[in-house]
Amino acid sequence: MTSWNHTLHYCNWTGVTCGASNGRVTILNLHSRELVGTIPPSIGNLSSLTGIDLGNNSLRGGIPQGIGLLLQLQHLNLSFNYFSGNIPTNLTYCEELRVLDLQFNDLVGKIVDQLSSLSKLNFLKLKRNSHRRHPTLYFSVTQNLLHGQLPADVRLTLPNLIVFAGAVNSFTGPIPVSLANASKLHVIDFSQNKLIGDVPTSFGKLKTLVRLNFEANRLGGRGTYEGLKFLDFLTNCTNLMVLSFATNNFRGEVPYSITNLSTVLRYFL
Repeated sequence: MTSWNHTLHYCNWTGVTCGASNGRVTILNLHSRELVGTIPPSIGNLSSLTGIDLGNNSLRGGIPQGIGLLLQLQHLNLSFNYFSGNIPTNLTYCEELRVLDLQFNDLVGKIVDQLSSLSKLNFLKLKRNSHRRHPTLYFSVTQNLLHGQLPADVRLTLPNLIVFAGAVNSFTGPIPVSLANASKLHVIDFSQNKLIGDVPTSFGKLKTLVRLNFEANRLGGRGTYEGLKFLDFLTNCTNLMVLSFATNNFRGEVPYSITNLSTVLRYFL
């Protein structure tokens, strides 16, 4: 690209956006620029980057670990290239990441299960790669205008489900009991909806569960201990770090069993 030369300030280069106050690169948008070669590891030095779009080029090689150093990164699009190797495990450090698009590459190996810890991630595409196992599945439709009831048999339709999230919508009806049969689940987050009824006690079977969030719904309301009985069974979820049911219709005494909840629990509301 002709504009990428030392006669121009880098903030004036094609595809480069800089912050107004500090002059640091915040966005790198080189989508469909016929780029070839590899991404240099030094990309990790651009610590103010919030967006990278290198989609639809002819880039090759591995995805550099340096991307995992971009702690402010919100949008990463490397789709439609020829990237190979594994997805960097340190992408989990990019806690602000909302969009991750790696589809149509030559990536191999295991999908990083820890991506489920990226609580702000609401768009993930990994199709047409070469992952050598049944694909893990991230279903996230957070913050849309969706309504209606959740599917009754999640286990049959989404057997490899890792993340099931649909916060900030208008879903109604009960929580599907079958959700507890999706034994690989790490994250369930349907906060800020209109769900009713009880929380299935069978959630206690989800031994890999890390995050369970149904705050700001219409759950409970029967006025008895039974409405909070599910807490007794969640003591089996020893990996649970986030548990929130605030702003619902639960009543009655909180069971003593909460003292036996996960020792790694960081957030309970």
